[in-house]
Amino acid sequence: MAEDKEKVIQDAIKEAQKAAEKEEKEAAKEAEKEAAEESDKKETKASEKEEKKKDKNDRKKDKTKEKIDELEDKVKRQLAEFENFETGVKRKKKTQMF
Repeated sequence: MAEDKEKVIQDAIKEAQKAAEKEEKEAAKEAEKEAAEESDKKETKASEKEEKKKDKNDRKKDKTKEKIDELEDKVKRQLAEFENFETGVKRKKKTQMF
């Protein structure tokens, strides 16, 4: 009978150890999962910051491109105006010669 009690006690100890190991594994998995989620949040924040920075740079590039296009158009118009003026002067000289 004493042997039965010892066996029951040993079985209970083994079950308790198994339960404790199982709880440790579950706690470790939960901690790992939380760490992964935290890491994902940080990555998401970092990617959002990068995206905002990229958008800001794109807007700056768009403004710069707009300004360049505007200035190119202005130069082309001034060149055309000068060519028209030059053509007019040449015509006047021809008509004055004859």
